[in-house]
Amino acid sequence: MQAIVTGANSGLGLQTVRVLAAEGATVVLACRSAANCKAAMDDVRSTQPSAKLEALVLDLADAASVRAFAAAFLQSHTKLDLLINNAAIMSLPTHFESAAVRGEWSITVEGNRTRRRVGGP
Repeated sequence: MQAIVTGANSGLGLQTVRVLAAEGATVVLACRSAANCKAAMDDVRSTQPSAKLEALVLDLADAASVRAFAAAFLQSHTKLDLLINNAAIMSLPTHFESAAVRGEWSITVEGNRTRRRVGGP
């Protein structure tokens, strides 16, 4: 099984990676930075040394990053069995500024929609 988990470096995303890896899946960790991916992979491998993990940078707030992610995935994979759209932001300021709302919308909704539209999984 091949899976992508967005927001894979913490919280539910990281726990999802752990479970999928334990079940033998090849898991692509999609994180906003390579450093976040590496830290998450090191964390999982500390208890599952044979975990099949890959890292790809994905910033859902940046359409170019979404396109680059899809292209990189398609270049090295022929199929995708499972997509976990976990990435989101939740810390909006107490007063809603339009930029903050746009940021949340672009990461939580538009980034995933763009990723699917560009021919990615």
